[in-house]
Amino acid sequence: DEVEEDACVNPFSFQRFVSGQNAIDHSQPPAKGRSRLSPTTAGSLRLMDASTVTVECEHVLEERPDAIGQCSPEPVPCWDRRDVELPDPAEEQCSCDHRSLISRLEEENARLKRQCLEALETSRLQLARLEALEEEQKAQRHKEREETAALEQVVRQVECSLKAALERASSAELASARLKQQVKTLQARCRQLETDSHSNLSQATTDISAKLRTAADDAEMSLRSLLKGVDQLRLYSSLVASLSKVQEEVS
Repeated sequence: DEVEEDACVNPFSFQRFVSGQNAIDHSQPPAKGRSRLSPTTAGSLRLMDASTVTVECEHVLEERPDAIGQCSPEPVPCWDRRDVELPDPAEEQCSCDHRSLISRLEEENARLKRQCLEALETSRLQLARLEALEEEQKAQRHKEREETAALEQVVRQVECSLKAALERASSAELASARLKQQVKTLQARCRQLETDSHSNLSQATTDISAKLRTAADDAEMSLRSLLKGVDQLRLYSSLVASLSKVQEEVS
């Protein structure tokens, strides 16, 4: 079926040429100018030009291989000059057309063969390139899988690090809040102590001042008493001295 389709599509296909040749052979009667041979003749003679042909020899020696493969000369009967006629121009034109068609078909066949070889070479190169690309793609996929696994591992490590950092940050925030509260409490306590110390200091100074005043008064009274005692002692001393003088005078 494919050959018949090629014959219908390609006007220079061999199938189309054979079909046309068979149709021509069956439709046309034997043309004039063909060589008529005797029944004993083994071949045919076709003249390519319109010149007169005269056969002089009676026999033509032809070497034919025998049963053992050797060539032995054997006389072959020649054609009679009466059996040779001039070719017909129409038949010659048809033969030229056939030869031209065959030549074109051979050229077309050679061109198609070249195209087939080129297509095969191109297909082979493309197949090799495809195999190379497939290998490269496999290597790239393997590399991508390895890189993906490495990236996933890195991402997991980063996630763990982030979780630990978040936990530390939360703990630090709680500690900072607790310390801030403690600082506020201590500041309030300091202010309270300062207030208490100021009030206690004023009270203490007042008490100390009163006590010092009382002590000074007591000391002054004591000093006055001592001074009075000194005067009395002096008086007693003068009296004693006077008594001693009186006794001396009496004696």
